Amino acid sequence: MAGRYATASDRTENTPTPEEIAQATNPSFSDNSLDYLLPRAHYNIYSRVRKFHESHGLSDHQYFVLCSLMAEDGRSWGEMNQMFGMTGHTITREHLQELKSRDLITAVPDDDNSPMHLTADGRDMALRVISESKAIEADILSHFDERDAALLKKLLRQLVRITDIGVPGLWK
Repeated sequence: MAGRYATASDRTENTPTPEEIAQATNPSFSDNSLDYLLPRAHYNIYSRVRKFHESHGLSDHQYFVLCSLMAEDGRSWGEMNQMFGMTGHTITREHLQELKSRDLITAVPDDDNSPMHLTADGRDMALRVISESKAIEADILSHFDERDAALLKKLLRQLVRITDIGVPGLWK
């Protein structure tokens, strides 16, 4: 351990106990399994996000389109469906037509490869729902100290890399 010195802050209340380590490495399905914990956390968080964007008349599909275009304007309908498709859902022409009728996107694309763009109103709506999503995230992370919040995100990014199935990222 040359150059690595333990400090009193290295051992926190969040350091796993030997029993927690045994549970975490147990191969049987339980409420401690990743395929239980990760979806449960996602649904708990996303239900709060959904409540907000639905209050603005946006479906999950439309919320995804606005956030995707806010991250990178000019994405194609096909690219968004490739990203969103892993959820088992498809962004339809009707979803896009509703966004166009509300003047949130400039046009409904003719084909999968045509770029889509936000209008000024679309950008404003996207900023509103993204700001609320970030506020929800800040509320959740306020229950962690800064180090554990950073570690949580680092481990989640590592998990995304390990489990990557080729879905395009939010930013290219």
